Amino acid sequence: MKKYYFILLLLTSGIINNIFSQSKEETAYDIIRQRGEICFGFTAEQYEIKSLYEKISIDKFDGKTVIAYANEKEFSDFLKTNKDFYIIQDYLSTSKALNVASSVTEMQNWNKYPSYEVYVEMMHKFATDFPDICKIDTIGYSMHGKLLLAVKISDNVNLDEAEPEFFYTGQMHGDELLCSFLFLKLIDHLLNQYGHDEQVTDLINNLQIYINPLANPDGMYHGGNSDVSLSTRYNAYFIDLNRNFPRIDSEGTNIQPEIQAMIDYAGSHNFVMSCNSHSGAELMNYPYDALSEYPADYRWWELVCREYASNVQNTGFNGYFTDEDNGVTNGFAWYSTQGSRQDYMNYFKRCREVTLELSKIKRTDSDSLQYYWSVNKKAMLDYLQQATYGLRGIITDSVTGEPIVARIFIENYDKLNSHVFSFPEYGDYYRYLFRGDYNITFSADGYKSKNVNISIQNYEQIILNIQLAPVENEMPIADFEYEITGKTVNFINNSYAARTFYWNFGDDSTSEESNPIHTYSGYNTYNVTLTAENDLGTNQITKEIIIGNSLENKVFESLNVFPNPADKFLHIQCEEIIDKINIKNTLGEIIRQYTPKDTVFEINIENLKSGIYLLNVHINDKFVILRFMKK
Repeated sequence: MKKYYFILLLLTSGIINNIFSQSKEETAYDIIRQRGEICFGFTAEQYEIKSLYEKISIDKFDGKTVIAYANEKEFSDFLKTNKDFYIIQDYLSTSKALNVASSVTEMQNWNKYPSYEVYVEMMHKFATDFPDICKIDTIGYSMHGKLLLAVKISDNVNLDEAEPEFFYTGQMHGDELLCSFLFLKLIDHLLNQYGHDEQVTDLINNLQIYINPLANPDGMYHGGNSDVSLSTRYNAYFIDLNRNFPRIDSEGTNIQPEIQAMIDYAGSHNFVMSCNSHSGAELMNYPYDALSEYPADYRWWELVCREYASNVQNTGFNGYFTDEDNGVTNGFAWYSTQGSRQDYMNYFKRCREVTLELSKIKRTDSDSLQYYWSVNKKAMLDYLQQATYGLRGIITDSVTGEPIVARIFIENYDKLNSHVFSFPEYGDYYRYLFRGDYNITFSADGYKSKNVNISIQNYEQIILNIQLAPVENEMPIADFEYEITGKTVNFINNSYAARTFYWNFGDDSTSEESNPIHTYSGYNTYNVTLTAENDLGTNQITKEIIIGNSLENKVFESLNVFPNPADKFLHIQCEEIIDKINIKNTLGEIIRQYTPKDTVFEINIENLKSGIYLLNVHINDKFVILRFMKK
């Protein structure tokens, strides 16, 4: 094994020496042959990002320069763009102080990275040393058979309680070393401070906390179980795991074993808040990465992300965590990508997940590890604390008192799957909201809906238990609404008095779920039929759904509005002629109108007040509604 490391180091050194004796393309392919991937940079415009993320794994984009990774096929596809590129030299360096502990004892000073064996031993030791509040889960296995582990931390750790389930995940990208270290340290801090620190004790008593420090062990230990200097972004199949989740607008392909394990784990839990972590930038990135429209809860996201950024800025070195908009960005506004975990968790699992970028430096010197923990500790705990706030309660049958799976929907507010459901075991639900007044509808199959108006403040917990009355001796009435995103349709069941459902999606696919999400394989017109049933009979409704022929889907790939957020100018580009543009405020009032009659248009927004605006782009007598933020 030592011989293998020596040869690999020699090859890496040879690559560096060859940079000056052969073409960049030849050098790049040499790196790929030895590492399975390459890190490189090039310049690009905002409108090019959508097409580029289908070819390569974009790591960051500052509006002009792209830093990206690619395996052999991806790099070959990139070269077809004829863009000039340069190789990131820091990616090849093995000279940093990346000290690795060979025993748990060596980790006691928290100034080293653990070897793979030490990492596994530490995780098991946490559960052994604190059996009353900690247990270990095996999420699954990597391609090379390495363990994907998580700990659960809770005051009644062996019970599933009516409490929020929170999930922290580290290091989907194997070369972003700081992530796994910080989450190991967070586990250690929570366990040792329980009963001694008031905030930690409150968190463990009121949450079910799950922490997976290392989601890509094959990437982290690419150079061997005791070496992190040759770590890779990709997994052992040389796939970017944070581009590998099922996509919102189309079907996912080639799902990796690590990602399938995560999907299964999320499916077996009721996570309501979560966070996945990275390095390469310093910011909090909130949903969505793939959708240009801001999420319904963007003000809540801004609140919790600003809180994290402020916490670390107050304790960190000057300039730390100030990327993009002072340490906070919307994913699509930063750069668009598909298949990210935060998009999957938010859209498909209705879990509030954010992406945390911890450091511009990927392979952080082990001598700096304690410093980054001291800077991020309060912020990580306060983000956990956010899971204790918001609207929550238990939803039950008014006759039997049994828990109900109900939909919690905010009229004229929820969109893009932001509504949530209560969980079956206890009927508990959790809805995180920015301060304001909300009209909330609680509905469930076979029950009469109930509307409730609430007023909530930030950092406030409101408990609202709901009893729903069953509908008796009435025929069912089938009805549904839907949201289309690309080829994916989110069906919202509005049927009355029904107990069971049968969906025919018009493409030989069916479902018996109450509120299914279905992805079509092609662009077409489909007749969707919902059959609702109870003991008295059945009722059907059929609606025509157009996938790909509406303007929004037709121009999705070609319409670009950037930058977003914007400061002085907003640029709009499309392959088709833009007939008219309206800018509206959030009340729907038109405040500006333009008639470009061109495929490219620039708007001066310098005099607009800071905030969110609606952009109506009209093409061929139809229009798309987008949102943009004025800084």
